[in-house]
Amino acid sequence: INLAYRFADYILAQNNFQYNTLVKKIPKNKVLKISNPIVINKIFLNPKESHSGYIAWIANFRHQKNFSLLYEITVLFPNEIFKIAGQPLFPLDPETETYLEKLKKLPNVEFVGVIPRDEILEFLKQAKFLLNTSRYEGFSNTFLESMLTGTPILTSGQVNPDGIIDTFQLGIVYESPSHLHLKLGQLSQNDYLNLSQNCIAYVKENHDHIRQAKKLFDFLNVMQ
Repeated sequence: INLAYRFADYILAQNNFQYNTLVKKIPKNKVLKISNPIVINKIFLNPKESHSGYIAWIANFRHQKNFSLLYEITVLFPNEIFKIAGQPLFPLDPETETYLEKLKKLPNVEFVGVIPRDEILEFLKQAKFLLNTSRYEGFSNTFLESMLTGTPILTSGQVNPDGIIDTFQLGIVYESPSHLHLKLGQLSQNDYLNLSQNCIAYVKENHDHIRQAKKLFDFLNVMQ
C-alpha cells in the first residue's frame, strides 16, 4: 500500500479519518477528500409519508458485521420485523456462525438472501430504517442508497463517517442496544418524517455523482 501511495499522482479519501491519516504520510496537495458518489434516481427520491415498514439490514455475513450485536437488537425489539439481506462468507467465523443460527430461530427475523443491485432501492424504500451493526466501515454505500429512498439510518458511533448521521439528523446514533431502544421509544412521527426529509436533502446536496465529478475535475484542473 505504501508503494502504491508513492507512485500515485493523487489519492482520494472517503472521509475525514482517511484524509487526516493520508496527509500525515503524503503531501497534502496530492490528497482529495471526495465523498462517495451515487446516481440520483428521482423515482425513489421521496421522503416517507408514515413511520411504517420493516427494519432492513444489508451485508455479507462476517465478523466485521457484528452478528452478536444484530442478535441483541432483534431480541430487544420483538414487535419489529427485521429483514436481513446478504449471504454468508465461508468459512464463517465462530461468532457469526453461532449468532446466525440464533437469528434464524427468531420469529421477527426474515432472511431475504442476496438482493440484486437493481432491486436494492425498492427494498430500502419499503423499510422504515436501515440498521448498521458493523464494527467498522469506511463509508458504506448502503447509507447512500438508504438516504436516496428517504430511509433513516440506525448506526453506532463506530460507523458514523465524519459524524454526518447525528450532525445532519439522518437517523439515530446508538451506544448500545438499550440506548437504541430508548431513542426509538422517544421518536415521534414528526421526528421520523423530518429525519426522512433530511436524508433526501443531504444525499442530493453532498453525493450527487455529477457534483462529485465536477469537484474532482476542478481539483485536477488546479493541479495541472
